[in-house]
Amino acid sequence: QASSIRVSCPAMAAFETPSIRVVLHTIGQALGDLELPVDTTAARLRGWAGEAWGLPPSCLQLAVGSAVMEDGEVLASYCNQACDCIDVTVVMVLDSVLMRLEDPAPRERLAAMQVLEKVPHWSDSAAKAAFLPRLRDTEAAIRRKAADWLGRSTLRGDEGVIQALSGGFADRDVCARRAAVEAIARLGVRGTGGICGLSVPVVDAARGGGRSGGNGRGGGGGGGGGGGA
Repeated sequence: QASSIRVSCPAMAAFETPSIRVVLHTIGQALGDLELPVDTTAARLRGWAGEAWGLPPSCLQLAVGSAVMEDGEVLASYCNQACDCIDVTVVMVLDSVLMRLEDPAPRERLAAMQVLEKVPHWSDSAAKAAFLPRLRDTEAAIRRKAADWLGRSTLRGDEGVIQALSGGFADRDVCARRAAVEAIARLGVRGTGGICGLSVPVVDAARGGGRSGGNGRGGGGGGGGGGGA
């Protein structure tokens, strides 16, 4: 959830640098309202936007109207004497982060997941493309993060997502298995046949392994569930 911030710069008073009001926003949502010296660079402004969103500045792009701001440009480049406010649109550029999801190093994939889970708005198609493949990642921590994010998404009742998550019922890692079960509990639409027609009861899966009869005690039940799948 984006938050509104107001920043004043002490250097502005010390050096009597002219200032200007800057309104940061995404399409349809306000992000911040700042009073900044006109010699503030786009790179610094991008850093503030990253702090407000909790995203690396490298994932963000700034635009004034149709003009993309370059890092070395200053606010004065976008105003004239009659200008008292600049509207700056913040655009997320996630291509490089999404590419890191395919990195052979688990640490890189995990770092990319930690960035992506902070992105405030996803379309359903983009969310599925980014997170569903990670349910099959070789790294348990990444599978757990993917399941947890999907469970908090707007994909409620999506049978494809719920069926993909159900694959986690047999996960040998107890935390990844629990994340899959909890995600389905949040997303599933309950009916007389259970959740979205799943054949394995969610409670049984949470106890450690679908139909294999895990005893629900820690990792021991999880290992039994994975082996019995």
